[in-house]
Amino acid sequence: MTTAQLILDDPKFSKAEMCYVSVYESNSVYGGPEEGGWWHRYNTYLGSVKFFNREHAEAYLEQAEQQAEQLRSTANARFREYYESRYSDDSIDIEDDFCRGETASADEYWVAIEETPGESDNSKEPIPHWE
Repeated sequence: MTTAQLILDDPKFSKAEMCYVSVYESNSVYGGPEEGGWWHRYNTYLGSVKFFNREHAEAYLEQAEQQAEQLRSTANARFREYYESRYSDDSIDIEDDFCRGETASADEYWVAIEETPGESDNSKEPIPHWE
C-alpha cells in the first residue's frame, strides 16, 4: 500500500470541499389590499466564512445561528420601540395597522451553508406588483 493510499484511507482524512457559512438579512414587503395582498421576501447577503470542508462548516453553523438570533432579537426590539413611539397617540388604533402583529416584523437574520457565497441573495429583484 502506498503512502498516499494510507492517508486517503485514514478515517480522519476529509477531502477539501470548499463551502461557506453565509449570513442573510431578510425582510418582507406587502402590496396591500389594493394590490391584491401580495407578499415578497427579500434576502440580502451580508457576508460569509469560508471552510475547506463541510464538516467544519457544520460545526460552525450552530454558533452562527446563535449570533443571527441575537441580531434578530435586537432588530425586533428596535422595531417594537419604533412602532410603540409612532402610535403613542391614543386616537390611533395600532391593531388596525398592517405593520403590527403577525403580518410584518423587523428584519430576520439567518445562516446557510452554501457552495457559492451569496447564492440565496435576491435583493436586486424588482419589487413585485399586481396588475
